[in-house]
Amino acid sequence: MFQLRRAKPGDLARNYEIWRTAVEATHQFLDTSDREAIGKMVAEDYLPNAGFTVAVDGNDLPHAFLGTTGHHINALFVHADSRGMGLGRLLLESFRTEKDVVTVDVNEQNPEAIGFMRG
Repeated sequence: MFQLRRAKPGDLARNYEIWRTAVEATHQFLDTSDREAIGKMVAEDYLPNAGFTVAVDGNDLPHAFLGTTGHHINALFVHADSRGMGLGRLLLESFRTEKDVVTVDVNEQNPEAIGFMRG
């Protein structure tokens, strides 16, 4: 059973691992140098400064995270080993509660994400 909670500073390394494994599993359109450059920015600038909701297991280990601003989804990443467990849907549905409109930008080169968001 997974629970949702706000991310804590101690989640930073795990959230980076979630981001990295998710990108490796779904972003084949990025070459290694692009992933490394983006990864540096994500680790140093984005993850430490943005607020996230994380889906955690019974041991309080994050498996997925969602970043939002207002009614907009900025980031949704699920650890590669945790894909298919309904964590993305859990985060998305929790965020959509009591909102008439939710927006998201999805990279057109990531057809799995497009299908998930439309589904």
